[in-house]
Amino acid sequence: NVYYPTRCVGTVIQHPRRERRTQMFRKNCTYEEMEAIFINPRVHTGKGYYERENVPAVATRRAEEVDREEANWIADCLRLELQDVEGHIAEMTACRDEFKRRLNAIEQAERKRQEAEAEKKRQAERVEAEKKRQAAEKKRQEEQKGLRRERGLYAHAYTFHNEDVNENFDESVSCIAMGDRATLMVYDHGGYSYTEGMPTGLYNKLHHRGANQPKPTYVAMGSMDRWYVRYDSGVSQWNNVPNSLTDAESYSAGMPGFRPGP
Repeated sequence: NVYYPTRCVGTVIQHPRRERRTQMFRKNCTYEEMEAIFINPRVHTGKGYYERENVPAVATRRAEEVDREEANWIADCLRLELQDVEGHIAEMTACRDEFKRRLNAIEQAERKRQEAEAEKKRQAERVEAEKKRQAAEKKRQEEQKGLRRERGLYAHAYTFHNEDVNENFDESVSCIAMGDRATLMVYDHGGYSYTEGMPTGLYNKLHHRGANQPKPTYVAMGSMDRWYVRYDSGVSQWNNVPNSLTDAESYSAGMPGFRPGP
């Protein structure tokens, strides 16, 4: 056995004059001494424990003393080897910790890169969604302007409470209805305004609707408590027009109106 870090060489051979194998350990061997030991394991290097016949003190030692010295020598060699192994373990542990640190840094950088790319993608999607929203809003406003141009921007009429009508009329009025002494205006946003004299039934239908219910889009009023209202859900309600409602709804593209008289 060769313990390379300590240059300790151990040999086990059959003793020529004893019926047992003997062990010998030589410390701090040079390359030349190692080569000589490989050629002849019995070579004398002057290192370690060995026996010579011309040294009576050594030759006459008891077997248990020799075994004890050999055991001590082996223990010393094992201690050296253990120190060397522990040194390698500390070095490998330091290498492992360094590798883990570098790997964690690479993985963290990759996670940040992916998060940055995901955020960039989300930002691009938000920008695109905002562009589409603005385009849709612009189109809606242009369509409203077109509808306002078609229906006109001003009103000239002889009405009761004309001061209130003039004050509340603007370009957002989508429908105006007059009947008897009342005037009612419906706006683009679903709100409405009215003057005194609006039929009680129509007032109740409009005034008692919840905020989440459909908004009125068209209203018509006539004499004899006749009225008609249509909501943005497509549902219609009316009063006192049972016989002429079908004809009225077919008039003017589904927008009924009332003429004076019964």
